[in-house]
Amino acid sequence: EQATQKNMAGTGIATFSDRARDAVRGGGPFDEDPGVQGFASGLYTDPNSSAANGTPAEQKARLLHYQDLIKVGLSGNLADYTFTDTDGKEVKGSQVDYNGAPAGYAAAPGDALAYADAHDNESLFDALAFK
Repeated sequence: EQATQKNMAGTGIATFSDRARDAVRGGGPFDEDPGVQGFASGLYTDPNSSAANGTPAEQKARLLHYQDLIKVGLSGNLADYTFTDTDGKEVKGSQVDYNGAPAGYAAAPGDALAYADAHDNESLFDALAFK
Protein backbone atom coordinates (compact mmCIF):
# COMPACT_ATOMS: atom_id res chain seq x y z
CA GLU A 1 0.00 0.00 0.00
CA GLN A 2 1.24 3.48 -0.89
CA ALA A 3 2.68 5.31 2.14
CA THR A 4 0.55 8.46 1.83
CA GLN A 5 -0.20 10.74 4.76
CA LYS A 6 -3.74 9.38 5.08
CA ASN A 7 -2.59 5.76 4.87
CA MET A 8 0.09 6.32 7.53
CA ALA A 9 -2.45 7.44 10.16
CA GLY A 10 -2.35 5.19 13.19
CA THR A 11 0.93 3.48 12.26
CA GLY A 12 3.08 5.45 14.70
CA ILE A 13 5.18 6.74 11.80
CA ALA A 14 4.89 10.50 11.41
CA THR A 15 4.70 12.33 8.09
CA PHE A 16 5.54 15.94 7.32
CA SER A 17 2.40 18.05 7.04
CA ASP A 18 2.72 20.99 4.66
CA ARG A 19 -0.68 22.36 5.63
CA ALA A 20 0.45 24.71 8.41
CA ARG A 21 3.58 25.74 6.50
CA ASP A 22 1.60 26.76 3.42
CA ALA A 23 -1.03 28.59 5.48
CA VAL A 24 1.54 30.52 7.53
CA ARG A 25 3.91 31.39 4.69
CA GLY A 26 1.49 31.42 1.78
CA GLY A 27 1.70 29.34 -1.35
CA GLY A 28 4.16 26.48 -1.54
CA PRO A 29 7.88 26.08 -2.20
CA PHE A 30 7.32 25.20 -5.87
CA ASP A 31 4.91 27.99 -6.85
CA GLU A 32 5.60 29.85 -10.08
CA ASP A 33 5.21 33.14 -8.16
CA PRO A 34 7.02 33.08 -4.78
CA GLY A 35 5.17 36.28 -3.78
CA VAL A 36 1.99 34.39 -2.85
CA GLN A 37 1.21 35.52 0.69
CA GLY A 38 -0.15 33.69 3.71
CA PHE A 39 -1.32 34.30 7.28
CA ALA A 40 2.04 35.55 8.60
CA SER A 41 3.23 37.25 5.41
CA GLY A 42 0.50 39.87 5.15
CA LEU A 43 -2.19 38.29 3.00
CA TYR A 44 -5.16 40.69 2.89
CA THR A 45 -3.87 42.83 5.80
CA ASP A 46 -0.64 44.01 4.10
CA PRO A 47 -0.79 42.87 0.48
CA ASN A 48 2.27 42.93 -1.75
CA SER A 49 2.28 43.51 -5.50
CA SER A 50 1.86 39.86 -6.53
CA ALA A 51 -1.12 39.43 -8.85
CA ALA A 52 -1.24 35.77 -7.74
CA ASN A 53 -2.74 36.92 -4.43
CA GLY A 54 -5.97 37.90 -6.19
CA THR A 55 -8.52 40.55 -5.36
CA PRO A 56 -9.05 41.80 -1.82
CA ALA A 57 -12.17 39.60 -1.54
CA GLU A 58 -10.21 36.52 -2.73
CA GLN A 59 -7.42 37.33 -0.30
CA LYS A 60 -9.83 37.61 2.62
CA ALA A 61 -11.47 34.29 1.75
CA ARG A 62 -8.08 32.58 1.48
CA LEU A 63 -6.90 34.13 4.74
CA LEU A 64 -9.96 32.78 6.54
CA HIS A 65 -9.36 29.34 5.04
CA TYR A 66 -5.73 29.53 6.16
CA GLN A 67 -6.97 30.16 9.71
CA ASP A 68 -8.85 26.86 9.53
CA LEU A 69 -5.76 25.06 8.19
CA ILE A 70 -3.70 26.48 11.06
CA LYS A 71 -6.29 25.30 13.60
CA VAL A 72 -6.12 21.80 12.15
CA GLY A 73 -2.32 21.95 12.19
CA LEU A 74 -2.26 23.01 15.83
CA SER A 75 -4.45 20.01 16.66
CA GLY A 76 -1.81 17.66 15.26
CA ASN A 77 -3.68 17.32 11.94
CA LEU A 78 -6.24 15.11 13.66
CA ALA A 79 -8.94 13.87 11.30
CA ASP A 80 -11.56 13.68 14.07
CA TYR A 81 -10.69 16.98 15.80
CA THR A 82 -13.86 19.10 15.88
CA PHE A 83 -13.82 22.90 15.91
CA THR A 84 -15.81 25.92 14.76
CA ASP A 85 -14.52 27.02 11.36
CA THR A 86 -14.41 30.57 10.03
CA ASP A 87 -17.93 30.12 8.59
CA GLY A 88 -19.24 29.38 12.11
CA LYS A 89 -19.85 25.67 11.36
CA GLU A 90 -18.74 22.75 13.50
CA VAL A 91 -16.36 20.71 11.32
CA LYS A 92 -13.84 17.91 11.69
CA GLY A 93 -10.26 18.32 10.59
CA SER A 94 -10.94 15.80 7.83
CA GLN A 95 -13.63 18.10 6.42
CA VAL A 96 -11.24 21.03 5.86
CA ASP A 97 -9.84 21.06 2.32
CA TYR A 98 -6.14 21.16 1.58
CA ASN A 99 -5.66 21.20 -2.20
CA GLY A 100 -8.28 18.50 -2.72
CA ALA A 101 -7.18 16.36 0.25
CA PRO A 102 -8.37 16.43 3.85
CA ALA A 103 -6.35 18.82 6.02
CA GLY A 104 -6.87 16.54 9.02
CA TYR A 105 -5.63 13.04 8.31
CA ALA A 106 -3.95 11.86 11.53
CA ALA A 107 -5.37 9.37 14.01
CA ALA A 108 -3.05 10.65 16.79
CA PRO A 109 -0.99 13.84 17.15
CA GLY A 110 2.24 11.87 16.65
CA ASP A 111 1.17 10.94 13.12
CA ALA A 112 2.00 14.41 11.76
CA LEU A 113 4.94 16.80 11.94
CA ALA A 114 3.70 20.36 11.52
CA TYR A 115 6.34 22.94 10.66
CA ALA A 116 6.80 26.38 9.17
CA ASP A 117 10.61 26.64 9.12
CA ALA A 118 12.24 23.36 8.16
CA HIS A 119 12.44 20.63 5.56
CA ASP A 120 12.12 22.70 2.39
CA ASN A 121 15.48 24.52 2.18
CA GLU A 122 14.09 28.00 2.74
CA SER A 123 13.96 29.66 6.14
CA LEU A 124 10.78 31.25 7.43
CA PHE A 125 12.65 34.55 7.69
CA ASP A 126 13.62 34.40 4.00
CA ALA A 127 10.05 33.67 2.91
CA LEU A 128 8.48 36.38 5.06
CA ALA A 129 11.08 39.01 4.07
CA PHE A 130 10.55 38.29 0.38
CA LYS A 131 6.77 38.23 0.55
